[in-house]
Amino acid sequence: MRILVVNTGSIGDVVQMLPAFTDAQRAMAPLKIDCVVEERFQEIPAWHSAVDRVLPVSREAWHRHPLRALTSRPWQQLRLQLKKHHYDWVLDLDGSLASVWLSRCLNTASVGFEQQREDGPKLSRLLYRSRFAGDENRHWAEQVRDLFAYAMKYTRPVLATSKSPACPDSSCILQAHQFCHQPGQSNDIVLLCCSRYAGRVYPAEQARALIESLIESGFRIRMAWRDVKSREYARAVAKGLEQVDVLPKLKLSGITAVLAEARGVITVDNGLSHLGAAVNVPMVTLLNQDSDLRYVAYGGKQAVLNSGDEPLSSLLPSQVIQALNTLLSAHGSQGDGSQGDGFQEHVSKEYGSQEHGPQEVKPIKKPALSPRVQLSPPVLAVEDA
Repeated sequence: MRILVVNTGSIGDVVQMLPAFTDAQRAMAPLKIDCVVEERFQEIPAWHSAVDRVLPVSREAWHRHPLRALTSRPWQQLRLQLKKHHYDWVLDLDGSLASVWLSRCLNTASVGFEQQREDGPKLSRLLYRSRFAGDENRHWAEQVRDLFAYAMKYTRPVLATSKSPACPDSSCILQAHQFCHQPGQSNDIVLLCCSRYAGRVYPAEQARALIESLIESGFRIRMAWRDVKSREYARAVAKGLEQVDVLPKLKLSGITAVLAEARGVITVDNGLSHLGAAVNVPMVTLLNQDSDLRYVAYGGKQAVLNSGDEPLSSLLPSQVIQALNTLLSAHGSQGDGSQGDGFQEHVSKEYGSQEHGPQEVKPIKKPALSPRVQLSPPVLAVEDA
């Protein structure tokens, strides 16, 4: 059995379709999946064992100039590549005019969402052979898992009924061992505190105070980045601090390896946060009203600090450290997703409960702790018995 999945969205969109691949692989084995994705993120689907081919395309061409894309040479080459196989289903997570037209050209069962996301053309849904009326109040990753189950006619347990970023089925988390030899056993805290959206950037002064407290607690700090803005932010925050390592430019697999090795991650709502959630590393996520809970990182070992209507600057370093300390105490130092079998093996057990879901931490305006509150000394990881 072979299916085609079309998704030219962001890093988060691509990462969050992988749990649906695992659901389908369990239910419909043997299964092969071909993926059409944005060329910048073509590494990601290949991490899943069910994926056979990844076909990169330009999102800009598909979304900004769909009619031009349909007559272009890359389009013709893509169609030739896809016609090498017969697909039992085409699942369109993209909703663009080009993706919908592509699914129709393959003359097979095409399935998409009844209600397109805000950036999708509203009329494109009329071209699907079958439409799925998903629940818009559910997290995007849960909606995708529901769409797969609907299209391929298998049953999966309902795990989340709201916008919660919880992923209680830890076996749908990427295997951290796929990226590094000793997941979660370094003494590093990774900071991902910049975003291309100004309202989601944690102020540099507070990030620096946070780093200084972490260093005093005995941790090393690593700062990863994906674009020029986040690189310059990291350099400014780390200036003069020898214990802070601003990483060079890495591929997505390299960044994921750094995250998998870390004791913990502190992040804002950005693309790289989805990679941290995917390898199940303990992660504190800083959110405000700029973030839509349906599309934030989807994972198990998370603590969410939400400033609500206030800017991110209202979340003081002491609050972030307290949340991280609580998270590390609850989950130990293992970020390897060892509670489940990951994407590489089938598992027969039922989905778990939400006990490993994100812990909602309500920020307080005047915390009793000072900004220099210490974390407990780092502890060594304990091997599973």
